Amino acid sequence: MKLNIFSNQIDFTTSEKVVISYLENHLNEIDGLTITDLAKKSLTSNATIIRLSHKLGYNGFKDLKVNIIKNIETNRFTNNPVSYTHLTLPTTSR
Repeated sequence: MKLNIFSNQIDFTTSEKVVISYLENHLNEIDGLTITDLAKKSLTSNATIIRLSHKLGYNGFKDLKVNIIKNIETNRFTNNPVSYTHLTLPTTSR
């Protein structure tokens, strides 16, 4: 899933793109992910993740992570199609 926070027109370094790719491909892991875990799993460094966070306008990785989680939750509720096959119509009395 592409995250909206990464779709702006910023020029990312190769290492930052690797971090972004890792995050987008492992959304289910983000909640428990530390900056050190992310650096190890994306084969980058804590400094790269901090620079990426600052480049995106966040104070640090924790702020970025909170925003990603909010973005995921928003998308979960806004992108789910509504099924109209099980709707109950109101009854009217005459």
